[in-house]
Amino acid sequence: MIKGLVLGVVVIAVLGLLAMGGYWMLGHKDITVTGKTIADLAKGLDGSDTPANGQISKGPRSTSDTKKTTGAVTGSKSSQESLSIEQTRFAYDTLILHILDLRDIVGKDILKQVELVNIINQDIRQIGSDNIQEQWETTALCLAKTCLDKDFMQLILTVAIEGDRDGYVVGNLIMNILTANKYWGSDNTIRFSEALDKANKQITSLNKPAISEGWKKFVACDGKCSEKNSLTFSVIRQTVSS
Repeated sequence: MIKGLVLGVVVIAVLGLLAMGGYWMLGHKDITVTGKTIADLAKGLDGSDTPANGQISKGPRSTSDTKKTTGAVTGSKSSQESLSIEQTRFAYDTLILHILDLRDIVGKDILKQVELVNIINQDIRQIGSDNIQEQWETTALCLAKTCLDKDFMQLILTVAIEGDRDGYVVGNLIMNILTANKYWGSDNTIRFSEALDKANKQITSLNKPAISEGWKKFVACDGKCSEKNSLTFSVIRQTVSS
């Protein structure tokens, strides 16, 4: 009889533990989901590769596609640090492309201009960098009058520096391209030589024909042609678009 009572108690205890275990799993389901990266969440809970909201896909990011790319990466600077290399590159690529698009249309199409300003605001909030935000506010002051190429170059340089700190794989390359442009033909031969040599080696290692072709045109200009800045922006666009 005593054995029967002991067996009964054991059975009841086991059933209780199983019930508690099932409740714990249900109660912690959301924690498991929110602990995933943005890419994991985009695949959906069914494990498919189709983004739940269509925002993670690394498709075309021209001005006409800005609504598709805005909001691709969410969160503050602290959450940005947990993103994968691919997600980090997407965030910075998108921001730089939007800045390049803004340079192309500033003073030409006010509707597209204000749209891009708002989109860039969102891009920067999503990355969460105070340094980029401060430089963007400085750059935006010229939009009411006339922005110069150097204004956009300084903004992109700031983005590249911050991106390099975040593990943005082409951030250092973009820094070297802009530094070479700045010091080409100047007395600062050391800075120029270092930047141009590093950029050349980095582009060679990428082994991407489109970037290499644009780079050759930039070098052939020798810092003297009227298209110097346009070629610089073109190489940067090819770099972030590839």
